[in-house]
Amino acid sequence: MKAILLFASFWAGLVGVSLAQWQDDFSDGDFTSNPAWLGNTEVYAVDNGVLELNNAAPTTNNMSALYTPSPISSTTNMEWRFLIDHNFDGSGSNQSRVYLMSDAPALAYTGTGSAGVVGYYLLFGEANTSDVIRFYYDDGAAVTLLTSGTTSLVGSFQASIRVTKSGVANWLLEADFTGGQNYSFEAAIVDNAVSTGSYFGVINKYTTSNANNISFDNFYVGTIEVDTTPPNVLSVTPTSLTSLDVLFNEAVTLSSATNSANYTIVNIGNASNATIDAMNPALVHLTTPAFAANTTYTLGVQNIADLEGNSMSLPSLVEFNYFVPIGANYRDVVFNEILADPTPSAGLPEAEFVELFNQHPENAYNFQGWKFVNSSTEKILPNFTLAPGAHVVVCDMNNLALFETYGQVIGITSFSALTNTGDSLTLKDNNNQIIDIVVYSDNWFETDSKREGGWSLELVNPELPCANAANWKESIAEIGGTPATVNSQFNSTPDTTPPFVESIVVIDTETIQLTFSEPMDT
Repeated sequence: MKAILLFASFWAGLVGVSLAQWQDDFSDGDFTSNPAWLGNTEVYAVDNGVLELNNAAPTTNNMSALYTPSPISSTTNMEWRFLIDHNFDGSGSNQSRVYLMSDAPALAYTGTGSAGVVGYYLLFGEANTSDVIRFYYDDGAAVTLLTSGTTSLVGSFQASIRVTKSGVANWLLEADFTGGQNYSFEAAIVDNAVSTGSYFGVINKYTTSNANNISFDNFYVGTIEVDTTPPNVLSVTPTSLTSLDVLFNEAVTLSSATNSANYTIVNIGNASNATIDAMNPALVHLTTPAFAANTTYTLGVQNIADLEGNSMSLPSLVEFNYFVPIGANYRDVVFNEILADPTPSAGLPEAEFVELFNQHPENAYNFQGWKFVNSSTEKILPNFTLAPGAHVVVCDMNNLALFETYGQVIGITSFSALTNTGDSLTLKDNNNQIIDIVVYSDNWFETDSKREGGWSLELVNPELPCANAANWKESIAEIGGTPATVNSQFNSTPDTTPPFVESIVVIDTETIQLTFSEPMDT
């Protein structure tokens, strides 16, 4: 949705609140209008609908700021929302301030001091092993810590943030560290030092290595929005012979979500037990009647309500498949796509990934205990079942939300960086048997511009035993790749043409060199 700026002075006069309500998700590709962001505009850019810091000539210590007019005459019944992404570990030299409101543009600060404005801001990143979100008051000369969040920000993170102020002075800070909208409590404070403001803004402080590692999206400032939409089911995933995970698009109420009668599997009966996940209030774990192997089922979900009391008016019917995983043979699962150099993006998220493809027509494979090996660094894969003919993206845990819109994705903690020029990737099962191996190179790109970044390498025919350049090509997808779906270069046409000798070269008195028309079976 394009950025919107609504001046509601007439209606606000009727309710005692005068403010500029606005939002910006940068889907128009612009940050200079509707609303107009001002400040150090030369070091920011919109890429793929996201506002990014993009300083091409950073110095040792940098500070850059953007702000936009946001007149507020009363903070009663106010809400601020935004998404922030830090692709680094915070410190005193690498952090962000988000000024929810201030009486003047917030452009810079020294140390931990004031930006010379009066208002409230959130701090992300600090030189502290207990790094969390901090909520400060800036009086124009000094800053005062009002309250702190509870979730650790140590390491890189992506989070959706929501701050609300109800009544005269009741502040509530919430966050969703998956980048979604299932907000969880972080902190609360009673404060009314300032109730008016003129500007909203961000200040980024960063060293040279992080000059393009900060981004923002989905800004909203205005009256508290009331949710009137009931929850819906995002996915249904079997986790064992007698259990299902049901993921909703928002947090759901305990009373409705744990009523097992609200979940019916067509032809086999109701769930016998339902519990909400301890960490994710939008995820429900079901105990069910036993499934039959390799069978498609339909789950009916009804009467589930969100935290605002919106209840599903009609049952939701979702199909799922129960497969019995078995042991895999060599190349039953293959490396199918590699994005080693995601920058500059052609449309994909600026994050590295590999894609796995189950090319077996009947068998599902569970990855629990399997190993993804980058050169010599092993990472253990989680409990995940890949259905026949299915794809899954493997990426860093912090980039999970970036790829969920494309399809299935597995997050790995501290995903080992893929070398841009080439690397060795190996997939092993839980018995350390090699399932697939590929040693890729950027020489496999045919186009110099695509070799420079933002484009993936795709496997052409997964059924061919050849795993080198002859069976890999640069993606021709418009966005630079095809994560979690069929490759743009996919071609399963069988090779029925025998090889032929293209040339014979005499090397010396004992050696001749034969060049064939295609890779040979060793």
